[in-house]
Amino acid sequence: MSSTLALAHSRQLSSIFYKYVTVASLVIFVYDYFHTLGLERKHVWKANGMAGKVLFFLNRYPPFVDVSLAAFYYLNRGLSSESCSALVMVIVWMTFVGILMSEAYCFYVISFIYDIDGSPPQDGILGCYDTEDRDVFFVVFVLLLLNETAISLVFILLITTTPGYEINQLILDFYASYIVSWGRI
Repeated sequence: MSSTLALAHSRQLSSIFYKYVTVASLVIFVYDYFHTLGLERKHVWKANGMAGKVLFFLNRYPPFVDVSLAAFYYLNRGLSSESCSALVMVIVWMTFVGILMSEAYCFYVISFIYDIDGSPPQDGILGCYDTEDRDVFFVVFVLLLLNETAISLVFILLITTTPGYEINQLILDFYASYIVSWGRI
C-alpha cells in the first residue's frame, strides 16, 4: 500500500516539476528573445545578403511555435489520444526541421569563417584562440552530421523493414527526446 502511495506521490511531484520547468523554459526563451532583439535588429536586419538572413530567421522564429506547442503538450492533460499523437508528431517534425535549419546555418557560417586568418578577438581575454587550424572544426562537424544521419537512417530502416512493426508512444517519446537532446548540443 505504501509503495502505491509513494508512486502516486512521485508522479504528482514529477507533474509539478514538468509544469515549473516548462514555464521556466518559456520565461527564459522570451527573455532571451527580447535581450538579443536589439543586436538582431542592428546586425541581421540591416545586413546585406539574403541567404544568411533567411537561414537566421528560419532558426530564430519557428521555435516560438515549437516551444508554444511543447508547452501546450506538457501543461495540458485533457487531450484526446488522437490529438496528443498529432501534437507529438508536429513537435517531432518541427524539432527535426529546426535541427536541419540549425545545421544548415552552422554550415553557412563556417563557410565564411573557414578561410579567415587573424589575431585573437581581444587582448586581455583569458584563454587560447586558435586562429590557424580550422580543419578540425569542419571535420568534427561533418562527422557529427554523418553520425546523426546514420542514426536516423537506422531508425527509419527499423521502421520500414520490420514486418508488422508499429511505432508505439514509447518509441516516439524516446526519439523525440533524442532529437531534442541533439538540438541542445
